[in-house]
Amino acid sequence: MPPKKVQQKKGVRVLKQANKRPSSLQHQSSDDDEDLGTIRALVARVEALEKERRQPKDVDEGPSSGPVGLLSIPIPVRIILCGHSILFWAHRRASSSAPGTQLQLSATATVHWVARRGMLWDAFLPSVCRIMSSMDRPHILLIHLGENDLVQSPGVDLLVKVTRDLTWLINSYPHLIIVWSDMLVRRVWRGAIHPNRIERSRKWVNRKIRALVLSRGGAFIPHDRIRFHASHLFRGDGVHLSDQGCDLFLEDIMKGLRVLLSSLGGVDQA
Repeated sequence: MPPKKVQQKKGVRVLKQANKRPSSLQHQSSDDDEDLGTIRALVARVEALEKERRQPKDVDEGPSSGPVGLLSIPIPVRIILCGHSILFWAHRRASSSAPGTQLQLSATATVHWVARRGMLWDAFLPSVCRIMSSMDRPHILLIHLGENDLVQSPGVDLLVKVTRDLTWLINSYPHLIIVWSDMLVRRVWRGAIHPNRIERSRKWVNRKIRALVLSRGGAFIPHDRIRFHASHLFRGDGVHLSDQGCDLFLEDIMKGLRVLLSSLGGVDQA
């Protein structure tokens, strides 16, 4: 999160000491300030998009966000699911249970899974670009990533990367619909010194990315039933989902995609 401003006590004047650092450190400080300014600008942009989305529009103006129609998209709709181990194990579960890997959407869509255990956000864009060059371009891209990054770097750093890459992706493929699958709660954040801070960061980043994708005609899928206190939904490591947890996760994905396709005129809701 952005650094908090230091509050000065009333009646106390803070004097700045002369800067005696070497010039090399001064250059480093200047670079840090520039990076911080970029982060603040990106966060401000997301907040502005969220505020604009909430403002009422004139009747003649039409919707300010929301997916484009499927009138120009042939059936079946091509859907890519991209993510880390949560998606990897969900795919395993789907392949051996009732939903199947096509998530009961085979009449309207084809679902292609791109899941890699331990995947970090930096691997997302290269993976998607390889997909785009090796197969017919997808119409819908569902993303479930980010939890692994939260332990290694602040949430604001992840938000900067996501904003940068999704903006590039949407500008490069304007007809692509982005679906954000909310980052999940974890019972154990491996390697975390302050797990409560990571949990707060997870919620904050989810909110910002939701606003971003909605402002660009996308959608998001919440996972409100997967909660910290529901230990039976997690494996013993407190990170990965149990079979019951995977079932709930898959139900959320299936429902979210059905609602999206229905809103586009692609399939009726179950």
